[in-house]
Amino acid sequence: PNLPRSVAQPIAKTAATPVVESAVGGANQSPNTGELDLTARLQRLKSLKDADLISEDEFQAQRQRILAEL
Repeated sequence: PNLPRSVAQPIAKTAATPVVESAVGGANQSPNTGELDLTARLQRLKSLKDADLISEDEFQAQRQRILAEL
């Protein structure tokens, strides 16, 4: 049928990874806001792993990228 591509095809497990990467804070944030953003990103990343939407390797790679921003 003529369904939109997002409806017609299932989403791959790794599709969630870019969502985590795109949650980068802006330059106008205070240090505390930036730290809260990193905490929220790490929590969201863990929930993706806990829901089996990303693998352990993907989790660790993204976690390292987030922590490198500290």
